[in-house]
Order: sequence, then structure tokens, then C-alpha cells
Amino acid sequence: MFPVLSAILAPLDLGVFFDEHFDRRAVKCQAGPSRHADVFCLRRLEEILERANTPPPTARFYKEKEPLHPADTAEALRAIRDGAALALEYAEELDEGLARLAERLSRELDDRVRVYCHWTQKASRGLGMHFDGHDVIALQIEGRKHWRVFAPSCEHAIERMSRTGLTPPAEPYLDVELSPGDTLYIPRGHWHDPVAVDGHSLHVSLGLHATTPVHLLKWLAEECSRDARFRARLAMPQRLSREERLGTPRAFQEALASLGARLAEVLTDDTLADRFAARHRSRMTSRLRQEPGTDPHETPGRSGMPRLRVRLLSAPHIGRGNTDATVTFTVAGRTLVLPATVAGLLELACQHDSFELEEAVKACPDASPTEVRLAVSGLIAAGLLAPD
Repeated sequence: MFPVLSAILAPLDLGVFFDEHFDRRAVKCQAGPSRHADVFCLRRLEEILERANTPPPTARFYKEKEPLHPADTAEALRAIRDGAALALEYAEELDEGLARLAERLSRELDDRVRVYCHWTQKASRGLGMHFDGHDVIALQIEGRKHWRVFAPSCEHAIERMSRTGLTPPAEPYLDVELSPGDTLYIPRGHWHDPVAVDGHSLHVSLGLHATTPVHLLKWLAEECSRDARFRARLAMPQRLSREERLGTPRAFQEALASLGARLAEVLTDDTLADRFAARHRSRMTSRLRQEPGTDPHETPGRSGMPRLRVRLLSAPHIGRGNTDATVTFTVAGRTLVLPATVAGLLELACQHDSFELEEAVKACPDASPTEVRLAVSGLIAAGLLAPD
């Protein structure tokens, strides 16, 4: 029933994994050095980096935990040789083998699976101490890496939640070293601090993105937006005069009660569970990799690209990169360096509240559809764009 997961976690019994570790506690699974040999390798990572003059938009470079912005691929490779760390997000978009692994594991667990590749040099900490909003299954490919895992500071962490005021415990509950072929499972929210040992280290992280009540509520908001009662204006007290404001709290509470009654009707709809499950399964694999027609809620455009509409999260700024081959895109203090061939995508984002992937492809005549798709992936991964 779980052939991929079983192979990844062996010799750990799956019953023990689900009963004692899944969503609860990190665990190391030790095996022979060849176990993950077919999953990925350093040469395949180098080929991804060397495909274009600039690194993929989902590539992040760090040195001493500080972000770097190499102007081109040659500069990126030099930075790595000089001790920088590389975190390649959404790697399944760039490697067919990783895509197949993610899709198979996604079907087994009924979770969306994303792939992250981490290449670090000796004693490099990469991202440093942090926790993720998704479960992590780390597959050690090359080199060795020392991991310390700490108990969570909050229950059931999710993506993009605030980290303000959260600090890790003083002592880790798991302190292990991974060698090629080893696997480490870390539940979401558990702090970890990996460090490369004796030379470079390459590991692949499989991110298990759980479906939570937050996802259900977001989907319900979409469903409720079709009902005029949920689109009506709410009289907010701060917008009224003092005299008008006196009667507002009662009116506001009455409105909430009316909406609550309507929402209760929505939640008791016999088709709700099946419709949400269908929507969830259509989004388990990468939306940008989907073949046209695989999502009943999305239809392909004339170019054959899936109908993905995205929107900016706040007012952006476009600037020139370090060379004519790159441009920078900054939103809410976050900056991403992208190939100049996708500048049309950035201009489209600035000119429209939201846009579809097919429109972005047309706006970038000098870039391939794959390059545009990856640029959109990078902007979403960086939190600069969001699916609309």
C-alpha cells in the first residue's frame, strides 16, 4: 500500500512510523549507501544549474545564513565553491525523476509533495536554525550532514505562519549524523539545524504539505463567494459617525448570526466532502506541471498551459540586476533575481491585479513557456505572488 514510503523509511516498520513518529517525533532510518543512488545526484543538480545563463528562479543561495544574489550561473557556481549553500525549491519542476517520485509519494499519502534540494559545503549551515510548515523527509545523497532536531514551539505549524516570538528549546531531542542512503523524518514545526560534515553535502527533502482546516476554510470562502449574502457590505463601526456607531454592534452581530446560519447550511451539504476531496486531489501534484484537463476546476488555455491565475501580494518594484541578463523584483521587502527574458512577466504583474499563466507566456516572447512557468513558481515560492 505504501511501496515508496516503505522503501524510503526501511528498515523502520511502517506501523511503528505511523503510530510513533508521523506528526509526532523525528526519526532516523539507516540503510546502505546505495539506497538513494537512483533518486538524485550532484551531476543532475549541476545540469539543472547549467541549463541557462542564470540560475533557476527557485534557487536560493546563502552564506553564513545571509542571502546571496548571483548575477549568472557562473557566479552562482563560484559562490558555491567559495562556501555558499544552495537551496533549490520545487525541484520536481526541473527534474523528471524527482517529479515521478513526488507524484508517487503524493498518491500514497494523499498529501501534496514538493521537492527541495540542498547543497552545502563543509561546516555550512545553509538556512540555519528553522522550522518548516510541512513535514520533511530528508534523503542523504552525497556527503554527510549533522542534524539536531528540537521540539516544536507551536502545535501544527503551517506555511507562512508568523514566527514572531517563537524560539527553539535549549536542547535537541534528536542529535544524529546522516550518511549516503540514510533518511530522516521531521514533523512540521519541529526546529532543526543541519550542518555539513567533512566536505560538501547533498540531500533531497521531500516536503509533505498536509491539508488542514485552513485549506478547507479558504476553499469555503471561494464557495461562499458565489452567494450574494456573503458578498454584501458589512457595516464596520469605525467607518460611521458616533451617533451611527451606537447601533452598529447589534446590527453587526445580527449580520454575523445570519451569515453563520447560512454557513451552517453550507457545511451540512451532503456533497461538500466529495467536492472538497476532489479539489484537494487535483492540487496534490504541482499545479504548474499538470497536463491540461487533469483538474476539473481548471481548463487549459489555447497554448495548452493550465489555467492558473495569480495575484501580487503587495505593491512591487522592478529594478535592473547586476548584469543586463537579470532583473530584480521586490515586494514587501523581499527581492528575487530573475532572467531578463521574463521581464514581461514582472511588468504584467505590476499592471494587473491578477493574471493567468497563459498571459504571462505571451508577455515573455523571448522566454520558453517552461522558463515562464518556473519564474512564476519562484515568485510563488518567495511569497511575492499567490494563486488567486
